[in-house]
Amino acid sequence: MKPYKSIEIKLRPPFNISLTFEATPPAYPSIFEDNCLYRAFRVEGKLIPTMITFKGNVDHPRAEIKVFDEVSERQLREVISLVKRHLCDDLDLKEVYKTMGEGFSWISKELYGLKPWLAPTPFEGIILSIAFQQISIKAALSIIKSLVEQVGDYVEVEGLRFYSFPTPEKLASMSIEDLRKCKLSLNKARYVKALSQEVLKGLSLYKLETLSTRELYDVLTSLKGIGKWTAELALLIAFKRWESLPSDDLGIRKAFAKIIFNKPIASAQEVATYAERWGMYKGPIAYYLLIYYEKFLRHQ
Repeated sequence: MKPYKSIEIKLRPPFNISLTFEATPPAYPSIFEDNCLYRAFRVEGKLIPTMITFKGNVDHPRAEIKVFDEVSERQLREVISLVKRHLCDDLDLKEVYKTMGEGFSWISKELYGLKPWLAPTPFEGIILSIAFQQISIKAALSIIKSLVEQVGDYVEVEGLRFYSFPTPEKLASMSIEDLRKCKLSLNKARYVKALSQEVLKGLSLYKLETLSTRELYDVLTSLKGIGKWTAELALLIAFKRWESLPSDDLGIRKAFAKIIFNKPIASAQEVATYAERWGMYKGPIAYYLLIYYEKFLRHQ
């Protein structure tokens, strides 16, 4: 496919793209295959089909961004910004590893360059956090795929569909019954619709980014269907608040129990108390422990 525009950017090292999307596959509409990530981004109301091809290596990562429709320079800059956000480019893993210290260097060396992916927009991130409630990642990704394919818009380029995430307008207009046809449970359908309606009423999720983490947490938990776990996850994947940690998460509790406490399960309080030493990087370091546990220790 011949792109309308192509630009190569440097990414913050270290970054292992394969490990990143192997550890947690990207949620639809993002698709990662053959070292490429593709989806459509909505910029100024326009769907822009975008493909990101990864180059270089873990310590010198680069990405070629190709767009397959006419875009202005301003729109292209916004696409680049969304791509960098999606790839968690702001997160400085060198500082994360320094905070982990020698006590966990064996984990950072094994998972060198791993980053958690983020949602390109706060709205998408909160909806994903709702979808992830109380089910496995695999089940949640299946639900999100169904939602995007049934409700999201797409652009087709030479037979390849580039989907975008559903808009608040589209989700707010749907009946609960139609949302349930996208595999959402009754409660999750209600929560998705309620959030979408709040956005249409004037809730500016981008303005929330100016709030302190505590203030942002309070706003999130005031929304229908968003409790402690969902808010803490949304703080990470929707708002890049690295100090957030979903300490109630069962997988994280098992990882801490196995790696740190040498027992079958840790309490949420034990997780939260121990992680305080990591300060502003609690979330990413807990993610490293979780992925290490899932990859190497879960079936022991």
